[in-house]
Amino acid sequence: VLLPEIRGPRRKLHAAEADGRPSASGTDDDVRPVAPQVLRDEIPETLLLLEHPPVVTLGVGAPESDVLVPPAELARRGVEVARARRGGNATVHGPGQVVAYPIVRLDPPGALRAHLDALVAAAIDALARFGVEAEADRPLPGVRVAGAKIGFVGVRVTRGVAWHGLSLNVDCDLDPFSWIVPCARPGDRITS
Repeated sequence: VLLPEIRGPRRKLHAAEADGRPSASGTDDDVRPVAPQVLRDEIPETLLLLEHPPVVTLGVGAPESDVLVPPAELARRGVEVARARRGGNATVHGPGQVVAYPIVRLDPPGALRAHLDALVAAAIDALARFGVEAEADRPLPGVRVAGAKIGFVGVRVTRGVAWHGLSLNVDCDLDPFSWIVPCARPGDRITS
C-alpha cells in the first residue's frame, strides 16, 4: 500500500487487518496497540483499513453537546458513543464507510498539516478512480462532493508518529449523521 510521504518519494506501508474482526468500539482499540510498536520500530509503518460497527465518536476537544440524541436512545439502537484520542469533533462510523488508519512517522516531526493534506489528497484520488469529483474541505481537513461532506479526518500525533486518520462514506446509511453535529458544523450536508 502506498501513501504519499510528507517530503520526498512515496513510501511503502505495511497493510494490516485489526485481528480480522470489527472493532468493539470503533475508536482507539484498533490503533492503540499498533502505534507504540511503530514508535519503537518493532513493526513498519502500518495502514489499517476497517469498517466499524455503528459508533459515534468524539475527538478530544469535541463537546458532548455535539451528540444530539440521548445516549440511552443510541444504546437502544445498538450504537456506542465513545471518546477517541484524535483531533476533530463528532463523527459517525458504521457499515458502508471505509476507515483508514495510517500509522506513520511525520518527517520532519511536527509536519501535521502536510500529513492532513496527504490524507485528503488520497481520499480525493480514491474517489476520482470511481468517477467521483471531490474537493478539499477548507479550512477544516476533510473532503466534499458537490458541497456535501463525504470524507472526515481526525489525527493524533504521539512523539512524531501520526495515528488515527480518515473515514470515507462509500455506501452508508446517512441517517446516523443527523444524531450529531458533524465536525462542529450544525446542519452540514453529508453524502455517501
